[in-house]
Amino acid sequence: MQLNTEEVNNTSVIEQLAYKNEAFNIILQEAHCKTADQLVIPNFSPGRLVLNRRHGFATCVHERLGSSLVDHSLE
Repeated sequence: MQLNTEEVNNTSVIEQLAYKNEAFNIILQEAHCKTADQLVIPNFSPGRLVLNRRHGFATCVHERLGSSLVDHSLE
């Protein structure tokens, strides 16, 4: 599932969309996050993060698939 979130301010909506669409990967564009704590989505782990308060990109992987965090912060 791919979303242009413009700003993540309610991850429960993202979680509901992922569940409804049976998504195992979530790609977020324009996440506008400074820290990984802002991208906590139940049952999903951050796979790759490019944190930036003006842009940002995140890939979240369902816990069934497993993942490891790679942080490529841009300031």
